[in-house]
Amino acid sequence: VDLATCRLLGPFALAIQGIMGAAVLGSLVVKRMREKPRRKWKIWLADVSKQVIGQAFVHASNVAISDLIAMHTSDNPCSLYALNIITDTTLGVLILYWLLQLSTRLMRQYAQPLYETGYYGSPFSLSLWGEQAAVYVACLTAMKVVVLILFWLFPFLEDVMSWALSWITNEEAQVFVVMLVIPLFMNLFQFLM
Repeated sequence: VDLATCRLLGPFALAIQGIMGAAVLGSLVVKRMREKPRRKWKIWLADVSKQVIGQAFVHASNVAISDLIAMHTSDNPCSLYALNIITDTTLGVLILYWLLQLSTRLMRQYAQPLYETGYYGSPFSLSLWGEQAAVYVACLTAMKVVVLILFWLFPFLEDVMSWALSWITNEEAQVFVVMLVIPLFMNLFQFLM
């Protein structure tokens, strides 16, 4: 693949991202239908909206990081995006879990003794939801910073990913693999673990 032609924001890539977004939202609705006990719609929507905001932030960050690094190096943005996804869904999840635990302890100790993720007050408080969403995005941001530091410390990781994707010579096929197949596989892996 010509490094300049792997476009993470081209028309084909945007269509793939739309399909992926619809699949994610659909899976969240199916998950809600199967959960026992089932959360009230308002609570479910509050929980899911935090996830959607967080994942949109991570996705936009991954696209921006991949394109920006590729603009200043000879790296392939598709391999950088795939590396981001694989790192986010493995090591990144562990980092995020630790950061969320730490932030919960800090919130309880210094700000709100009754802070609990997923609890929005009675009656429902938009400010509690906003606080939790802000903490979640802050933790995601910190996780992405750690991931970027790892990429900087271990630049050979991008070379390995470029090699792994080198057998895909068609631009759209490469975009399809890195923006749909790899994320679906990694999310399935997460689900099974």
